[in-house]
This record gives sequence, structure tokens and C-alpha cells, in this order.
Amino acid sequence: MKEKRVVFKECETRHASLLSKLRTYKISQNIFFQFVVEMFITDDPCIVAFEEKLLDSHSSLGQNPRQTLRDLASRGKANFDMLNISNEEREELFDLLEADLNGDDL
Repeated sequence: MKEKRVVFKECETRHASLLSKLRTYKISQNIFFQFVVEMFITDDPCIVAFEEKLLDSHSSLGQNPRQTLRDLASRGKANFDMLNISNEEREELFDLLEADLNGDDL
């Protein structure tokens, strides 16, 4: 699995607050963000309310397109479940799709 670096900007005060809280919990930034991303992309029930709040406050996507996306995601999950493939196989599949979209040779 190829790894990608994710970079974003944040103000100094909030960054310091984040680092302080992570140090208190003895969790690295890397582990924290990997955990959050994993929960987000797997539609973990704990993050659904967060996702709705995110869409309400920062997305121009209307209710009908949101429902369409929910329906598509649900059907996609059902299709993956039906295929009964492992997480490793799923990662390999996504790597192949990404390489194909980027025109890369594997």
C-alpha cells in the first residue's frame, strides 16, 4: 500500500491546543489523523453526527444530493460486503484504480 502525506493549515493557537491534548492522551498526530480518517471513510456510527454537522456548516451540497450520496454509499457498501473481500484486497483494488486514473504503470 502506497502512503500519501496529508497536509493542511491551522492557526497557531488551535495547533498548539491540538498538540497539547494529544500529548495529554499520549497519542501522536499521525495516529490521531489516521484514526479519524478511518472512521470517516468507513462511516463509523460515532462520526455520523460529526459528518452531518460538517456538511451543514461547510458544504454547499443540498439535501437531495446528500440523500443520493447516502443511497450510493449504502449500495456500494452492500456490493463490497457481497464480494466478501478482505481489507487488504480492497486496498489493492483502490491502488489499482488510482494508478489507472493517474495513468501510472504498476
